[in-house]
Amino acid sequence: MLYIYICEDQKKQLESLKSVIEKYLFRQKDMDMKIVCATSDPDKVLEVVQEKKNTGLYFLDIDLKSHMTGIDLACKIRQYDPRGFIVFLTAHHEHMPSILHFKLEAMDYIIKGTETVKAQIQACIQDAWNKYTIYRTQHKEQILIRKNNSNFYLDTDKIIFVEAIKNTHKINIYTTESVLECYMTLKEISEKMPDTFIRCHNSFLVNRNHIIKLDKSKHIISLTNGYSCDVSLRMMKNI
Repeated sequence: MLYIYICEDQKKQLESLKSVIEKYLFRQKDMDMKIVCATSDPDKVLEVVQEKKNTGLYFLDIDLKSHMTGIDLACKIRQYDPRGFIVFLTAHHEHMPSILHFKLEAMDYIIKGTETVKAQIQACIQDAWNKYTIYRTQHKEQILIRKNNSNFYLDTDKIIFVEAIKNTHKINIYTTESVLECYMTLKEISEKMPDTFIRCHNSFLVNRNHIIKLDKSKHIISLTNGYSCDVSLRMMKNI
């Protein structure tokens, strides 16, 4: 999933920008994107970026009435999301040299109040999604696994689910090809996984892309390759 962040200090403009994005995403059913942060607080943006640990599309007002500008915020975002897509919004043209100076690789520079603002926002969303999709296709997400004193990378899309082994600090990783046992807790591996993985039970972490069916009466989900996992009452709604 591609996350969207908005940082705009004017409440009316923040709501307007949020509305334009939500309406466009509603019409584009094939886009796995959502707004995860819409705020006037740059610190809140950074907090969510560090929490999500995923590529984002950022709409940043340059003239934030805060202890940092949109350019300052973009520089900090680059520390956590070097591949993220950054779009600057401002009412002034003169900020362009600053953006170029910091080498922030901005996707676009939108001047507020012009007739093309809405079209530019929509074009940025589409362009970011196209680039993100191409990157994901060419670069499969992998996780570093340590087993028997050796390290190796495992494609996360091949992982069906992960099971905590009771009363140990070990887990079983069920993939499309085999079952791997390694020393790691469920919490540790869940923090490294992409957002396609969801905790369905204290003992299970499942890949949503491998879910076939949910049996609400038995609290069980059926997965690919004939596997199944328990679902706790608390996690039923999320599943």
